[in-house]
Amino acid sequence: MVTKRPTYTWKYVPFTAAAPLPEKKFRSKSTCYAGINGERELIREGSSRIIRVTVYEWQKDTGRWMTYERLDLKADIDAEKAHQEKLANEAAKGGEK
Repeated sequence: MVTKRPTYTWKYVPFTAAAPLPEKKFRSKSTCYAGINGERELIREGSSRIIRVTVYEWQKDTGRWMTYERLDLKADIDAEKAHQEKLANEAAKGGEK
């Protein structure tokens, strides 16, 4: 039996510390990652509980969803903030000399 190709061939499942949230589906890879970047902004603002996402792509050859990538958004943003703070501290120390 041939599985019908879905209209939305990219999706991601956001996860909180407690549980996964409903998946979000997209027609293209670029719009999927635009959605993920939107989640990143909400995490930076402190208005999102999401800590990571799993991205899936529909594989027409196998007729099923395959894991494309796992992203730990919260850890990436925390590392980014720590790096920015380190640079700011180094700049402040350089100005004190």
